[in-house]
Amino acid sequence: MDYGRGSFDFSFIEDQCRRWITVYVHGRYAVLKHKTENKWLLIRQYNRFQHAYGERLKEKLKWLSFVDFQTLVTLTVDPKRFALLHHEYHFVKEGWATLHRWLRKKYGVFFYVCVLEITKKGRPHLHVLTTLPFIGVKEMREKWVKYGGGKQMRVDFLHRKYDAVAYVLKYVTKSLVNTGGESVDLSTSLLFASNKRLFSMNDLRNRSMLDFQFSP
Repeated sequence: MDYGRGSFDFSFIEDQCRRWITVYVHGRYAVLKHKTENKWLLIRQYNRFQHAYGERLKEKLKWLSFVDFQTLVTLTVDPKRFALLHHEYHFVKEGWATLHRWLRKKYGVFFYVCVLEITKKGRPHLHVLTTLPFIGVKEMREKWVKYGGGKQMRVDFLHRKYDAVAYVLKYVTKSLVNTGGESVDLSTSLLFASNKRLFSMNDLRNRSMLDFQFSP
């Protein structure tokens, strides 16, 4: 049981992550067979912990530099409220989903990008960039407590152009490892073990781009 225990031994998880990455990098291919001819195609696969993923992501996220983000919300969970560490990892995203529904109902449609950060003690917390120009901090903190996250919540109002691409890539880069897996750290290992996404954002497919604020 956890309930806020100060430290854990993560050596087993780090070893397992290192072994998996080593095997994956050296032996993962997708095998495709031609429909009518006796031809085969091998496509080298990569995962979210490889540098190739980081380079591809950098290209895909370039459009975020045009979004006018207004606030940065940091959500921390109180470990004393959770029996097991993995409950914290499950809650931090579910808690944000609940909080997002409340914010959307109160303030209307807005765009966000959230990034999962793992502390040196292995605890998760969430950074959320939003296009909301104003958030009632006291009321939002009360909601976070009500949902079960605790009192640790912070809102920073951004007074200058914010480089969201660099912000996301800063955390993605931390999770990238070399081909031998020697550079696996605690954050990468816990992302691997928890199978949680490092970052996420709104689904824009059913929204007009005019619904969101963009900088000139």
